[in-house]
This record gives sequence, structure tokens and C-alpha cells, in this order.
Amino acid sequence: MNRSAKVAHDIAELETLFPRVWRKVFPTLEKDPLGSLPVAQLRVVRVLNEGSKTVSELAGELQMSVSAVTHVLGRLEEKGIVVRQVSSDDRRRRLLELSAEAREAFDERKSCRVQRLAEISQGEHRELFAQLALVLAELDTVLADSPTPLNEER
Repeated sequence: MNRSAKVAHDIAELETLFPRVWRKVFPTLEKDPLGSLPVAQLRVVRVLNEGSKTVSELAGELQMSVSAVTHVLGRLEEKGIVVRQVSSDDRRRRLLELSAEAREAFDERKSCRVQRLAEISQGEHRELFAQLALVLAELDTVLADSPTPLNEER
């Protein structure tokens, strides 16, 4: 197998492995109100869990168009997950934030996931998880230094 074929094979393998392993590590919780949300909506929830943002700030951080973010936000507002607030600094600015119920659900979800990781990373697999954490941290650093986000290449 030549080098380019090997790279293509490795990429295809990763594309298959990431979601499969993710589903095994974090099975959907029965009581998870966020579990049925599409990926785009979950991404918005994750960012808003860090704090209030404007639509433009969200679009920039998520590397999505303002119109796409607006569409996703409309769905989340209908579900009572996101609320709009007037900025205390500038009454013309509208800030988006998670509702109290959504923040609680997100925190519960995160707590369950941390507990799940703690359970499966013990015993005979502890060293494997430590290595995985190092590799993912290095990959995160490499990707952060990447000059072009994926969605701008298309």
C-alpha cells in the first residue's frame, strides 16, 4: 500500500471509529432531555453553557453562518432551552443564554459523562485512557494551530 492509500485508509478508519467509540463510551441516557437534540443544537448548548453570547459571537465560535445559527437558535427557543436577554451594558444588544432548566440538564449530563469516564478508565484500561488523553490533547493543540477551519475549505 502506497503512502497516499495508507493515509486515505487511516482517515476512513478514524471517521468510522470516532462515532462508534463515542456511542460506546457515552450511551444515550434515558432521562437526558438533551439527548435527542441534533448535533448543531448540542454545539450551541455547549457554547452557551460557558456564558451568554450574541448571535454573531456564536456564529464565529461555532464557525457557522449567522443565518444557520439563527435557525438553530429558533428551534432551541421553541423548546425553551435558549432565552434572549437584553444586555445590561448596551440595551441594543441581545444576548442568548441557556434557560435555568437547560443549564441544569447540561450540568446533569456532564456529571453523568464524567462519572461514566471515571468508571471505564479504571483497572486494566487506565493506561490506555491516559495515553488517549495525551494524544487528544496533542491533537487539540495541532488543530488549534491549523490555519484554515474545515468549513472554509469547502
